[in-house]
Amino acid sequence: MKSPRQIEFDAETLTLHWDEGPAQRLTSRALRMGCPCAECRRRRLDGTALDVSPDIVIREIRPAAYGMQLVFSDKHERGIFPWVYVAGLPEPAAQLQAAFPISS
Repeated sequence: MKSPRQIEFDAETLTLHWDEGPAQRLTSRALRMGCPCAECRRRRLDGTALDVSPDIVIREIRPAAYGMQLVFSDKHERGIFPWVYVAGLPEPAAQLQAAFPISS
């Protein structure tokens, strides 16, 4: 999978512009809930809800060869988000929140 041609982000929203299709907009909270790191995956598989603050924000985006690493305001930075994974995340955020239940 190719990388997006442009990435925009503010603290609350990540916008990816792919060569094909409309821009994809994902909230910081939805991305944190969908973190693909081993710890977060294990918690989801165990049915343990992630405790993600509604105020979570993206602090930094670090490039990776096949995706990006996101640094969140809760200091979580373990997950590398492969482009193919990100491209497959549902939009709008409500669908993602349904896919990755959290505690409020």
